[in-house]
Amino acid sequence: MVRAISKRWVSALLVLVVLGVVFDWVRPDSILRGRNSRTWVGELTRPRGNLSGAIEAFQQMGPEALPLLRELLETGHSTVREAYAERFAMLPRKLQAMLPDPSLDAVAIRARAVAAIGKLGVHARPAIPWLHQAVTDAEAQVRIQAVVALGVLHAEATDDTVLLLSAALFDAEPLVRENACYSLAGMGPRAASAVPVLGRVVRESDEPMGLLAIGALEAIGSDTDDVIPILDEASRSGAALVRERALRAKQNLGGPPETKESP
Repeated sequence: MVRAISKRWVSALLVLVVLGVVFDWVRPDSILRGRNSRTWVGELTRPRGNLSGAIEAFQQMGPEALPLLRELLETGHSTVREAYAERFAMLPRKLQAMLPDPSLDAVAIRARAVAAIGKLGVHARPAIPWLHQAVTDAEAQVRIQAVVALGVLHAEATDDTVLLLSAALFDAEPLVRENACYSLAGMGPRAASAVPVLGRVVRESDEPMGLLAIGALEAIGSDTDDVIPILDEASRSGAALVRERALRAKQNLGGPPETKESP
């Protein structure tokens, strides 16, 4: 009985493997570092794949990597992929060693694709709208990578980038909010339009986010209207760390010194 079940599993897995091979090999591939580009896609999408090697390969490919990464960004639910991964996990290790590793789930694949785009530098310019879309992905894992990638690619940022990062300051996921702050800070004066939203964060968010927002305001600089007034208001906050950080930022930006009120 056990052997019969094992044979059925093996047969089912072989069918899934053949389907995967057919769908992958029928596509034209370029050769890079002795391996075709589709192989590097596989390294990016497998749990035990060579992630750093794949990202380095995509960097070397430059603009040619974008269609492959765009395809990964569109990865959705796949019954075949999920069934293969589920049954693969049930097999003995010796049998697993004879079969291709299963792919990551769709969310993890999209997140890795976003992270890879963030490593492409100037070649990622056509992909900025894709990252904008990823900032609003339903999955937090993808959104986190998107706001991080936009921060890394700050030189390619647009007005829409600032707008989306500003909205991300109020995301339900803390890591999205925090990394949006870091990304806006990395943009410096180019993120000037985010100042009012950052001011709201200072006033309304918890202390850790308030501190990050003050750091972003300092990075944007005093040439932008309202930065010094926001810091001045924060320097009178009831939270000691926020108050101290705001005073330091204001001093660093050459703002007027704090004056003590007469008793």
